[in-house]
Amino acid sequence: MNVDSDIHSGHRDRLRHSFLNAPASLSDKELLELLLTYAIPRRDTAPLAEELINRFTLLTNILSAPSDNLSMVPGLGENSVTFLKIINSVMARNDPDMTHQPGLFNSPPSKSPTKTGEIRVFANDEIIPSLEHLPKAGDYNTFGAYKSYLESHLPYNSAETRHRRTNYILDRFYPDGDLNTSLTIFTHNNRSPEALKSVVFYHLAKAELLLAKVADELVYPALPIGKIGREQLREFILGCLPQIGDSSQKNALRSIFYAFDLLNVGREDNDTLKFQLHPGSLEALIYMLASEYPEPGIYSFESLFNGPIHRWLLWDREWIRKQLYALRDLQIVSKVSEIDTIRQFSLEFGQREILERFFKTTSQKNPDEHNIGGKEL
Repeated sequence: MNVDSDIHSGHRDRLRHSFLNAPASLSDKELLELLLTYAIPRRDTAPLAEELINRFTLLTNILSAPSDNLSMVPGLGENSVTFLKIINSVMARNDPDMTHQPGLFNSPPSKSPTKTGEIRVFANDEIIPSLEHLPKAGDYNTFGAYKSYLESHLPYNSAETRHRRTNYILDRFYPDGDLNTSLTIFTHNNRSPEALKSVVFYHLAKAELLLAKVADELVYPALPIGKIGREQLREFILGCLPQIGDSSQKNALRSIFYAFDLLNVGREDNDTLKFQLHPGSLEALIYMLASEYPEPGIYSFESLFNGPIHRWLLWDREWIRKQLYALRDLQIVSKVSEIDTIRQFSLEFGQREILERFFKTTSQKNPDEHNIGGKEL
């Protein structure tokens, strides 16, 4: 008796049983693993499914990927590629845009690693296109119209590539499929390139748990040294994703270095990432306050210092403290109190009103009168 064959058969039976009883209970990886068993009936398909997810991120991206790209994945033969393309063709015939299939092959729009606790490979960072095109979101009335704009303006020759890269951007910055958010208010009104970079890094880390863990658990503890090497980062990634393939590993290393360097959180120097505490941007701080504290209330300085503003973006604590007083003068923060060891600030407005009040106030001033790119008021 072949014990391995029995184990794999039992596992496949359990996957089929779970799918028939509760399709939504299966992750993208498990669903893909089950799908591949019908094209590869005598082999454990779990490693192949994981490699595909690592490379393409989303199940829909795998199904819509060009056949040549799929054929480059080790273990995925001609029969398997054909099978996946047949599934994609069936989906396209039922829904040509493939944007209204939330049940079977699309993860719910609101699903993100920070909400599910799942770590995925951070690849295809799309930082430069994000910086260029996020400010355009406010020009469109619907999510679909903005998606169409991205698909026609991203700098790739292939329509399939533009579609796939558009999904990466939307999944990170508009995971709920709704443009009516504080991010749109911010990007539409903001005039500070540095502030936009900080907000993009913040959202990337929120959406890509691997980047957040690198910032919080590798970079921040290394502040006294002020640098980490590529090999340190590689070992950290392998600790988070032990089964990651070589190609996905390279993509993750590149994307993480790019995120820190291009968004001015750190500086890439050959195979070393260098960093230190630094001033931030008042515009970005407003956005972080609105995002981290969406409801009116009294909050401690320590909650700021223990959160993304300090630990991910590496903004200096004393700079943050001074900006709270500046925001009090702008009547965005209602009160700042430092009595002995108790240090607090109060917000009397909700998320959207904070942003709207700030941009209304600063639009009435000369741009030189308020903070741009980290200068204090």
